[in-house]
Amino acid sequence: MSVDLKQALESFGMIVDREPRFDGRPVRYRMNGKRTRSGFMIGREINGKYYAIYGTWEDRTLDQKWSDNGIGTPYCAEQFRGLLASTNQAREDSQATAAEVAATMWAMATEGAHPYLERKKIQAHGCRVLRNLLLVPFYDSSGKLTTVQMIYPGKSGHKMLLTKGRIKGCCSPIQGSETRIYICEGFATGATIHELTGCKVLVAYSTSNLLHVAKEAKDKWPEATIVIAADNDHATPGNPGIKAATAAANAIGAEVAIPECPPGTDFNDMAVERPARATEILTGRSSKISTGEVMRTTYKPIKWAVEGIIPEGLTVLAGRPKFGKSWMMLGLGYAISTGTPAWGYGQTRKGNVYYLALEDSERRIKDRILSMEGYFNTYPENFFIFTNFPKLGQGFTEELSRLLDADTNTGCVIIDTLQKIRPHSGGGKKNLYQSEYEDFETLQKLAISHGVPVIAVHHTRKRSTKGEVLNPMDEISGSSGLQGVADTLIVCVRDGNKGTMHVTGREVDEENYPMEFIRLNMTWKISAPETKQIDVGPMILSEWFRTHETITAKEAAEQFGVNLRTAQRKLKDLIDEGKLVAEKMSNPADPHRYKPAEIF
Repeated sequence: MSVDLKQALESFGMIVDREPRFDGRPVRYRMNGKRTRSGFMIGREINGKYYAIYGTWEDRTLDQKWSDNGIGTPYCAEQFRGLLASTNQAREDSQATAAEVAATMWAMATEGAHPYLERKKIQAHGCRVLRNLLLVPFYDSSGKLTTVQMIYPGKSGHKMLLTKGRIKGCCSPIQGSETRIYICEGFATGATIHELTGCKVLVAYSTSNLLHVAKEAKDKWPEATIVIAADNDHATPGNPGIKAATAAANAIGAEVAIPECPPGTDFNDMAVERPARATEILTGRSSKISTGEVMRTTYKPIKWAVEGIIPEGLTVLAGRPKFGKSWMMLGLGYAISTGTPAWGYGQTRKGNVYYLALEDSERRIKDRILSMEGYFNTYPENFFIFTNFPKLGQGFTEELSRLLDADTNTGCVIIDTLQKIRPHSGGGKKNLYQSEYEDFETLQKLAISHGVPVIAVHHTRKRSTKGEVLNPMDEISGSSGLQGVADTLIVCVRDGNKGTMHVTGREVDEENYPMEFIRLNMTWKISAPETKQIDVGPMILSEWFRTHETITAKEAAEQFGVNLRTAQRKLKDLIDEGKLVAEKMSNPADPHRYKPAEIF
């Protein structure tokens, strides 16, 4: 292969894993990020010279040209159209042959049990069995059988599509109510969705076919609510399942349903252990769940930007204008991007940081970082700055989703300020509460679905006092709609160089952290709140262990007058210091007993 041709194909986005031919027949290549071979190259040899055209069938990009002498292709437009027509005819002939083979196999198959159905705990829903193969039929929009998927009985559940069978725009339908129609990738997922909801399901087979099936469904059922049920490929860089489902939903104005993981990646995996929650996500309605199911379920751990203070989800951090919030956010971004304590206190996990500094220029950001010299000991390459970004409803969700889908190690997203991404008011009849709630619910759902901490900087009311306030959360500017949708609320109150950080939320303890502004390097420092400034050191624990062999977190909380979470964190610190060891208990609410280590 010519190096120049290989470079040309790869620059176009092809994965060149096959040698090209120069006999007028197409060679198929996969495009980057695609599973199917939608890319093609057609070559000719004329008088000892080599010429090629290449492109993709998927988006009809068909006019790329290459020649080994660098002066272009000798094909005229009429020759190219003729070559393309013959290639298309050959493909249609192959698809017609595959459809005939599929029809023969389908006629020979019968209804019956299959190990795959038993393992996935689903019904057949019209599938048939041929010898040891489970056949899943695929039909075009006219109802004609185009191909079959063959699923083998082994534990791996190996799947294979009939060679050269047409799949684009085709689906395997599972009949049900058509008021709400679901589109998904795999048959097991589709069967599970139908069994949980009773609705019609269209199985598209792959991520690349979701969009085509979605467009066909929108044309055929324009009044139905269409939901794209994504596969959550959380272990795959870029999460192609969520990415493709979101793109298909955006193209036709559909909804997206994303399964929570672990377990697995799709709604079949989730429904095996958590059917009630899976139904709730799919239908958007609440459903009951027993305490037994809750306690048997293993939930993924919370992802923290700052341990105990800023968890995954939407955090609103508010303070008066000129409080120093931007200095605070630069310090936070540096801490997370380097994995060092935030504000000199809170533990972080090193990750990539996306800082939307929408009130600043790049020059101002540079000046601020230079002013923080001594705190900034390096300039992290994983701390990304944006000075421009779309507003909500104008591309914000799509752009941020693209960043997060491509990044499996996001530490946090910082939006400075919230007002900069809010869409302009349309002067409608919605009240302020409803307007704010709907605007920022999109942001909150985006944070939760990606499991990423998103910190949005906001202002407090102008009437806010410098000193102590009765209810700090009432000082947040705007209506209570923003407070209602946020997962965590932080209000910072300043008096000179001193201040207090008031924290409350769904996943955090309500605490007040003392703050101090260090003008030497323009940084904020916080220290432990009073509830955590307790001594559970060797002397006090020695007194306890004189009459007890072990101590639980609950006993420690009662002994020292703190809440259970604080006691658990402190005991874990003592384990990390080598002073205590833990023994497992059967009580899920308080799962460990602690006893002195040998060196204690």
